[in-house]
Amino acid sequence: MGHFELICIFKPNLNKEKTDESISEINKLIESASGSVIDTELWGVKDLAYTMQGNKTGFYFFSQIEIEGKNLDQIRKKMVMNENIIRSLFVKVNEHEKLPSVMMQSK
Repeated sequence: MGHFELICIFKPNLNKEKTDESISEINKLIESASGSVIDTELWGVKDLAYTMQGNKTGFYFFSQIEIEGKNLDQIRKKMVMNENIIRSLFVKVNEHEKLPSVMMQSK
């Protein structure tokens, strides 16, 4: 199993229910691809560096996961189809950092 971090940016105008539903869908996708979610953080609404899909801000979600790298493609394809997600990024790491992350410590 590989260690990965997922950063996902949702549309800022989603209500809490829709955001929670989208996060739940992502977690189910990871688990259905034989992965596991280690920990998550909600970073809240932040300014984007540039406009994406007409949005100047986005709701950031961070997740630490363990999954086989070959299974990420099927997750990426399904996440692209989710209209609530502006952008997502998987990053391979050697080991997971202890949470809270730097983003949460600054709050």
